[in-house]
Amino acid sequence: PRHTVTTTTPTGHEYTSRAPRLPGTPPHTSHVDYSHIEERLIEVLYAA
Repeated sequence: PRHTVTTTTPTGHEYTSRAPRLPGTPPHTSHVDYSHIEERLIEVLYAA
């Protein structure tokens, strides 16, 4: 999975950022946030 960083502000708000995909990785064509398993399956299917 991609690297994820969660930052918590002094007021308690949390912001989560994920690293961008590596070059050559097919982009997601929808705005759906896939689960870890779904992302791995997509990576395997594109690699085949």
